[in-house]
Amino acid sequence: MKMDRHLRQVVGYGVLATIGLALAAWVWQTEDAQEVRTGSVAFADCSESNLKAVALEVGVRRVAISFMDERASVSLTRRVAVTIPGKATETQTLVMAASQSARRLRTRYAPAMASRNLGKVTAARLKTLGLTDSKEALVITCGPKVSRFSVGTTSYGGAGRYVQNQGDKQTWLVDPTLISDVRLADSRFVERRIVATAQRKLAEAKISAQGREVTLVQRNRTSQGQWVNKATPNRRDELYGNWIAKLLRLRAVTWLAGKPGEDGAPATDIRTVVSVKFDGRAPIVLSRGVGASGKPAFWAKSPASGGWVTVSASLAGQLAADVGAVVEK
Repeated sequence: MKMDRHLRQVVGYGVLATIGLALAAWVWQTEDAQEVRTGSVAFADCSESNLKAVALEVGVRRVAISFMDERASVSLTRRVAVTIPGKATETQTLVMAASQSARRLRTRYAPAMASRNLGKVTAARLKTLGLTDSKEALVITCGPKVSRFSVGTTSYGGAGRYVQNQGDKQTWLVDPTLISDVRLADSRFVERRIVATAQRKLAEAKISAQGREVTLVQRNRTSQGQWVNKATPNRRDELYGNWIAKLLRLRAVTWLAGKPGEDGAPATDIRTVVSVKFDGRAPIVLSRGVGASGKPAFWAKSPASGGWVTVSASLAGQLAADVGAVVEK
């Protein structure tokens, strides 16, 4: 009987302890659950017409998406190794043309919405949220106003990210992709195509190479295309279509801070291979030279790429080898 009484006491204490732990877990999880609910409060209130740029800074590395009317660009500032005597590294900024996906991001930051406003939290809470010694900053430029937000840890369940306005010290919980989309913009939202216009929308190509020039027109404007010499439009020649098709497949591999040979990477014997104007637009220029490895290297610049980029030596080499036959016909 006495044993039963002790047993009942032990069981009772166990039940109470279990209830206490469950209650504590419920309170903890409920707080975070409230923080990750879908909200509609703006932590950076800006109109699309006034939004100029969104950037993420981590030390000297800075990735930014800049918006100009219907266009956008992605810039990457970082430290790179250089061959300059007495200098191991230097800060370099690359500017890349943004893809259509980057231009659509404008609506996500104008205005930038948060799930919850935590207000001005305590110093202890800031440390818990990873905001005391934050190494990341989200920077939103709205007209002349620049707002900087320290970026903290991920919330319970990974559905939110904590940020704090460095000005008014308000703390917010935001969608984590608002941070990651900017951080990865230099790989995720750049335009790698040298020709960004679909073939069916191209009507004319003026090709200049080796001191000669030929004008091609599309007789059958489809995804496959049928290019002919404007001077002899009734004569079919698959060479033209094959050459244009290769040019349309050309993609940027890396971006240069300046012209080939002027961005810290040694290159010699640089010369223009071909210049192509589609429908009277700015030219697409393909150049070749000798890269740092001593092997042939190719670079391109076009309205789509914005600046100079390196391209596949294999595909660009085929374009260079065949262009002579294209312009002499």
